[in-house]
Amino acid sequence: MKTFSAYIIFIVVLIFFLRKEGLGRLPAALYVPLCWMVLILSRSFSQWLQLRGDLSGMEAEMEGNPIDAAFLLVLIMLGLGILYLKRIDVSGIIKNNKSLFMLYGFALLSLLWADFPLIAFKRWTKWFGSLIMVLVILSEVDYKGAIKSLIKRCAYALIPLSIVFIKFVPSLGRSYTRSGIADYHGVATQKNQYGILLLICGIYFAWELIVMWRKKDFEALKKIGYVNLLFLVVILWQLFFIDSKTSIICLMLGIGVIFLLGHPFFKKYPHKARNAIIALAIVVALLQHFIDIKGTIISSAGRVPTLTDRTILWTEILKVPTNPLVGTGWDNFWLGDRIIPLWEKWAWHPRNAHNGYLEIYLYLGWTGIALLFFALWAGFKKSAALLISDFEYGCLSLSFFIIALFFNYSESAFHRMSPVWFFGLLFYLVKMPRELKAREPGITLSF
Repeated sequence: MKTFSAYIIFIVVLIFFLRKEGLGRLPAALYVPLCWMVLILSRSFSQWLQLRGDLSGMEAEMEGNPIDAAFLLVLIMLGLGILYLKRIDVSGIIKNNKSLFMLYGFALLSLLWADFPLIAFKRWTKWFGSLIMVLVILSEVDYKGAIKSLIKRCAYALIPLSIVFIKFVPSLGRSYTRSGIADYHGVATQKNQYGILLLICGIYFAWELIVMWRKKDFEALKKIGYVNLLFLVVILWQLFFIDSKTSIICLMLGIGVIFLLGHPFFKKYPHKARNAIIALAIVVALLQHFIDIKGTIISSAGRVPTLTDRTILWTEILKVPTNPLVGTGWDNFWLGDRIIPLWEKWAWHPRNAHNGYLEIYLYLGWTGIALLFFALWAGFKKSAALLISDFEYGCLSLSFFIIALFFNYSESAFHRMSPVWFFGLLFYLVKMPRELKAREPGITLSF
């Protein structure tokens, strides 16, 4: 009875926030990326239906889930169909995003030397699917409104539902580690994934609240400001409750970036923000070299210097023979016999490097690292340029950029269907030809 009542309250709360926000109708084309966002921010389609198979260990890594594969393929095909109907300028998009498409292209080329090319292709397709969904969103006439609508819908649905799962449906909202410690993960499948959901929504709510305050938009503050503040408080509560240190630090960092960039000096001279960030990065690198600020931050966050054995894992991974120039092929390192020694050493069976840069190196070697650097540098320049054309949105873009750099130090978030990669594509990696804005809005449907 309590569970049923909790679901009823959740539905009422969801409807209330949707009406209070006044999001209105959602364009029909955006239902496809909305489904994609819900999946990457929570759990897979088969897990929502509770239809997961009995595969485990290496078998699960090799086989995957056919239900999820079919559903994602349908979404990708629908996304491609939408882009075709919109007659987007494909050549213009590639021209504006050369480094990004070179990274995707080289990852696809790596199937030639991958041990399991079919699996690599399937995983590359999902990774490419995130790019397709982002193009669908950014090809909207009011793409900023579309982004707001999608993020708010996800936040209003997934965060309250996570609390319901954790509190009233423990079979869905909790799990336990091998040592018996509770892992509270809500609509996700483990706490770090739930932490990413809270991090992304928290940054957006905080940014919107700060912008309303800076602009002295008291009417907006009165209408939806308290909703943003309420969700921000809930997000912080949940982050500390689940003890997701990486997401907590990144949220504080992201909000700090938005605040600092709002200084009158940068608002007056937005073009100087890029130089300031580059200088800051150099200073941080020098401080790390001389006084180990990384260790200080990790210790102050209540974590051991090895980041829960991550640094030890990195050392062991680098001992595994790979091609340093081109890697083992896209998303192929964690397949086959090469990782058996790692799984024998760690009972928790690592399935990624817990470092985004190392992960790309394992898959694509130093060539992949170089291409990733060029893509990130192009994204940084786009974010810095936004400060001139749209200062507040540029602050949000740079915040997501810096968060991604730090987040990938302790987590792998540049590959597969990572939310960090998806929102990176959305906010700073993809640059659309501006002539796309001349289109008429598409057909709309109710939420």
